[in-house]
Amino acid sequence: MKKSPSSPFMLVAATPAPHGPFTPAPQYSHVYDGKRAPRTPNWNHHSDDKHWLVRTTSVMDEKHINTSDNIFEHRWETLLSVDDLVGDIIATLDDGKVLDNTYIIFASDHGFQLGQFCIPGDKREPYEHDIRIPLMIRGPKIPKNITLHQIALNIDIAPTIIAMSGQEAPDEMDGRSLTPLLFSSLNGTLSGNHDDEGGEWRNDFLIDYHGQGGGKCGLSACPPPPLDDFHVTDASNNTYTCLRTLSSSENAIYCEFTMTDYVEYYDLTEDPWQLKNTAKTASQQVIAKQKARLQQLRECSGPSCRN
Repeated sequence: MKKSPSSPFMLVAATPAPHGPFTPAPQYSHVYDGKRAPRTPNWNHHSDDKHWLVRTTSVMDEKHINTSDNIFEHRWETLLSVDDLVGDIIATLDDGKVLDNTYIIFASDHGFQLGQFCIPGDKREPYEHDIRIPLMIRGPKIPKNITLHQIALNIDIAPTIIAMSGQEAPDEMDGRSLTPLLFSSLNGTLSGNHDDEGGEWRNDFLIDYHGQGGGKCGLSACPPPPLDDFHVTDASNNTYTCLRTLSSSENAIYCEFTMTDYVEYYDLTEDPWQLKNTAKTASQQVIAKQKARLQQLRECSGPSCRN
């Protein structure tokens, strides 16, 4: 950028933090001493109606709770170094007089659980705390302090960057550019679940995960380490596909665990913390509709995933 400030450039900064082992920089190692993981309604909540890996996880005792709280505290402290990095990048762009002509995207690859459903810390479940990520975008023609409520996915980031460069994304990409939403929020043409061209935006999406596990116990490690020694909480039968629906009329998630034929369904309007699996008590017409749509998304590719 400094050698040729008029030439286009792209930088990807992928920090290890706040990934394990959650070791903060020395100057930040005690900033958040005593911070505790959020005590959400599903924190340390044992559920007998969840899939095998969750329902066989015991309620955390004091030792495991302290481990989870320490992870939370140290993750916050490592993020202070990420703040420093972001600040340095912004300052460099500003000094180079290209900040106002640069798009900046801030995102993550997954959420995290810290005691939810008794798991001290991990990222591999189909629940809201694991599947939601931050996504912030700034740059030319993008208005300030606007929150969009349409569904945006990590597979949309690449098509968005391509569109910002003035090119068209390859047709085989499953994601779609977010620029119609970003720019229509500026000119006032955004309406409901439509883009600036009046086209329908998605109201559901696929979640897909293949559980890590092997050996005689089927877990990621045999025997598994104690919970107070942070480790991957996973198993081969923690393999699932889910349909997440989010529209003006429906807010739900339907999951099929493919190795066990186990099903979970939650109406998040009624049960935002996913405390009670209603797959067996919900309308079977609703379940059948969810199942059919999930199969469609399993089989889609390219344009058929975007419609």
